Amino acid sequence: MTQDRNLGKEPRTKEEILRDIEIQKELKRLCIKSWNDYCATLPIVPCEANRNTHKASMKRYEDEIAELEEELRDPVAYSKKRNCILEVEQDIVNYNKSCTGGKIKTREDILSDVSSSENRLTGFRPTSGRNFTKEELEKLEELDNKYRQAKKELEEYDRDPIAYFEKQKRDYQKIQKRRIEQEFVDREKAIKSHIDSYEKDVERYRSKIEYERRMGFPDSRYKIEVYEREMKRCQDNLASSEKSLENFRIEKYWATHQQEKNNIESEKQSLTEQIAALNKEISEIPEKTEGYSDMVEFQKKNQNLIAEKKALGFFKFKDKKAIQARIDSNNNEITKIQARINSAIEAVKERITLLKNRINAIDTELTRQR
Repeated sequence: MTQDRNLGKEPRTKEEILRDIEIQKELKRLCIKSWNDYCATLPIVPCEANRNTHKASMKRYEDEIAELEEELRDPVAYSKKRNCILEVEQDIVNYNKSCTGGKIKTREDILSDVSSSENRLTGFRPTSGRNFTKEELEKLEELDNKYRQAKKELEEYDRDPIAYFEKQKRDYQKIQKRRIEQEFVDREKAIKSHIDSYEKDVERYRSKIEYERRMGFPDSRYKIEVYEREMKRCQDNLASSEKSLENFRIEKYWATHQQEKNNIESEKQSLTEQIAALNKEISEIPEKTEGYSDMVEFQKKNQNLIAEKKALGFFKFKDKKAIQARIDSNNNEITKIQARINSAIEAVKERITLLKNRINAIDTELTRQR
């Protein structure tokens, strides 16, 4: 595809296509005329580089005309095909951004490979004389294979872009998997090598300590202190390496069970969001509970009654008792409403506890020794 004139658009009319065909044919004619005029001014045949440049220009015009003629034969089918290519190209771009396993080629990349391999093949010449050496013939065969491979890849892409994308994606995922597996093998080997080295060092210092204690030389006490200090350092390094090995095995397990890990982490994220929603629900329970406004009113009345009771004289026992009875009555109503609020809150907290237990189980599963 040399132009994107019809990607993501409705099919064009045949008049528009024919107009473009005429434009490309005229450009091709002018290119030929310009080349012929240029050749006429030269006393010798143009150099190979100039001839190759002219051939490439002519091929671009021929490819463009061939594609326009394909569009002219069936504008609707052509539009569908190009829209499909547009979607696949975007999928390839998105995949290449998100994946470290390799780069899937777009159609433009493949066309570039075809062009470069063709130029290298047609421009390959013997270094001396008129015949190729054995090494040059092997190089020529290698260039020819690369050109054929690039052409084959382009044909596969044009025949079914979606199938091409899926196949390339599977291939690169396999490459990525093999690369990760090899990295894990190398890392595990290095960690185990460190563990083996530290174990030997610990045993070496332990033997030295036992020897000095047994012999009892004048400087044995000093040497024992040094050896014990060094042995402690090696033991600490050994414990750290063993911990690293445990963490490595966990990492290795989940790297080879990525879908399972994604599902678990997705579930954990969902549970966390549910807990946040339930905590918000708890804060809203009091106002949504039946009688909440009455409870607020009773609390205000009690504040006024308490103030009124304090204002009474010391000997106003009967009046104080009457006011206290009203306060107690209000408190009984407040207690009933608060009990309903607490009950609703406890019910939600029980649900939160269940969700937190599940999160703890997920964390345990993610960090469990493998």
